[in-house]
Amino acid sequence: MKLKPLLWFCFLESLVCLFVFRDALWGQSLLAPLDIAPALFSKYQFVDPNSSGVPGNHYIVDQLFYDLPIQKTIYDSLRRGEIPWWDPYTFGGRPLLADAHINGTDPVRLILYGFLPFERAYNWTRIIHFVLTGAGMAWLLSRFGFSVWTSILFALTYQFAGGFTLFFGHPWIQASFIYYPFLWLAWDAGLRSRARWSLPVGALLVAAIFYSGNLQSHAYLVLFSCAFAAGYAGRSVDLWRRSLVIICGSGLIGGLLAMPVLSGQLEFFLIGSRQLGSQFGRFGWATGLASASAIFPWSLGTFRTLDLSKFFGQSSVGFVLWIGCAGIFLAGFGLLRGDHRTELKPIIWAARILVVGYLILVSTPMVSLLYLRVAPLAVIGLIVLAASGFERLCETREKKEKRGLGLFLMTATIAIGINVVAFLVYPAWRPEVTRFVESKKSSAAIDDAPRLREFQIRNFPDEVSFGNPEVVVGCLSLCLLAILLWRPGKTNHCGAAFCLLWVNLIPVLMFAGRYIPRAPMEQWVRLQAGGAEQQKVRSVLRPQALRLFEIAPGPHDQLFPYALAHLYQVHVVHGYSALRPNSLTMLSDEARQQWSNQLADWIYESKERGQSQGSLIKQEVPGLARFQWRDRRQRQFLVKQTSLNSIELDFESGGAGSVLWTDTYFPGWQARVDGVGVPVEKSEPCFSRIQISSSVKHIVLTYRPRFLTAGIVSALVGLASLLFYCAASFPMTLIQFGFRSRHTRNDINMPPKDLCHKFWISKHSSP
Repeated sequence: MKLKPLLWFCFLESLVCLFVFRDALWGQSLLAPLDIAPALFSKYQFVDPNSSGVPGNHYIVDQLFYDLPIQKTIYDSLRRGEIPWWDPYTFGGRPLLADAHINGTDPVRLILYGFLPFERAYNWTRIIHFVLTGAGMAWLLSRFGFSVWTSILFALTYQFAGGFTLFFGHPWIQASFIYYPFLWLAWDAGLRSRARWSLPVGALLVAAIFYSGNLQSHAYLVLFSCAFAAGYAGRSVDLWRRSLVIICGSGLIGGLLAMPVLSGQLEFFLIGSRQLGSQFGRFGWATGLASASAIFPWSLGTFRTLDLSKFFGQSSVGFVLWIGCAGIFLAGFGLLRGDHRTELKPIIWAARILVVGYLILVSTPMVSLLYLRVAPLAVIGLIVLAASGFERLCETREKKEKRGLGLFLMTATIAIGINVVAFLVYPAWRPEVTRFVESKKSSAAIDDAPRLREFQIRNFPDEVSFGNPEVVVGCLSLCLLAILLWRPGKTNHCGAAFCLLWVNLIPVLMFAGRYIPRAPMEQWVRLQAGGAEQQKVRSVLRPQALRLFEIAPGPHDQLFPYALAHLYQVHVVHGYSALRPNSLTMLSDEARQQWSNQLADWIYESKERGQSQGSLIKQEVPGLARFQWRDRRQRQFLVKQTSLNSIELDFESGGAGSVLWTDTYFPGWQARVDGVGVPVEKSEPCFSRIQISSSVKHIVLTYRPRFLTAGIVSALVGLASLLFYCAASFPMTLIQFGFRSRHTRNDINMPPKDLCHKFWISKHSSP
């Protein structure tokens, strides 16, 4: 991208970020849904005593009770100079960085954690994610030959598309998708221009994807690779061979470079237990068809009201693909007619496969494994198709009165229909809807949020009708597109095409501005300090690192729900994670009775829903629940949790015996006595046992991932391979300037668009 377009992109990027993130840019608010705590959780009214009981966005509750507290732990650990390999606070202990849902090895996050205060680092990690997402797409579109304004405005649309906004609470999704446009460019250059830098750059990008994502998102890279190879190679065996060399070479070296984190992720996946959170429902086969609602996604509801997507076993099936109403229509135009320029054929085919492949995949049981989080792959394809469809529309001078009239009538029908349904039909059916919602109270989340459910039912008309400004502007964009279809000859004279892209972008930004949370810093300060109950229990547990077991009607009545124990640094039996270790929380009620002395030192019980206070009960445990001396002759010892990965035990004089350590057993823990290793044996059901001789005075327990050394060696091998390849290819790269012998000397100076044209013609033209 040249200097002037780059300056325009930076200027517009600043404006849209200011609109969406606002005072979070300079640290006056935190990009987290803190208002969920006082609205839905009975022990957290102190965060906002004036809460209405209706949070701004309850869809991203995971961010508040999982991502935010764990990120605080990671930040504090890194600032102490400690790598947070282990989580001692939840599940009775578990691997931390190996659960890559936390996005703890994201390069952007690690850089910002190095020099910014936590609140600003937390905000700017997400802001930079969005900025880099847009920058990559702008570069991708411009390199594919699209005009400056097409590239810039569709890039801004892409970075705030529903596929990223809706998953704001899962930072690893966008953190890994940052690199996909750059990877597409690298592989494109390697396959069509034979650029030697393609493989090493691709390997670095693949490694960045692995470091930023998790095992679920790593699977998305495989899907992207298949779509790229199929789109570019087509029926050409030679192109398939070359594409596989580039893709597999990049993947292999990138995987080696990322092995220090991949090894831990794989180990945790094989040892841990995973529960599928998204089941393939009765109407799951129709999810792909329901995704067509992306052209007008409010038709199925939004996060602020009832969501009809749940009939398909999902949420927001239209919004996850949304790139603006006109954008979706243009993408459909590009899907059918986007390959009108020969040099765009492989690109458009790859985009088509991404979109169609997604629609097929989510209509199968595979969606239970990959979730709708795979949607950004389709969004990449939709943006490329929309850009192609838009420029196809701008280039044509053929009047399409029928299409323009048809689109206008469709828009008018939608506009009239939704308002009639919202303000005339729905009020008559509202009692039935209320009874239906009441009948579906199958989870504590619904029981604990009556005011939220009442608001969702009441808010349906205003959310899906012209009472919502996003709906008005979305319909306006479709009307403007209908005019362009009707009078294409006026496009370059009136600037209507340029206006169309802006009008298409505005509702996307409005939706992102509503969905992405911004909480006052005062609420964050109060949440960290804790209320009276949190402070009382923390003062009892923390001095000796005692463990707590909670009994409550549901998570919303717990004192430390989900992973919030991290924020208060207390040890609890329960937790929240996609991957769960074989720990105390997995035991049956009968087994917990059997191991009650090892379960916890204290029990916190809330008997009824909505209790603001619970009962703290001392367990009659001989010694500590976490460490117990297993011999008839008692021997006193002191336990110190010195860091996340380290525990020290100081023993008084006494006889030999063994210590039963009831934290979660996991390979990688080592015990050392005076520098000499002592075996850590597994003990049923999920404990560890350490034999102690009479002479032992001090033991240090440390956790280090079992395959970390092998992972580091693999990374060094990958780095050496990368350097060797670069050293061998560098002279040839200088001579041929990125192109191999199939291209003539004149090809070296040929613009990429023309070179792609020539290459595609040479491979697919008739002899």
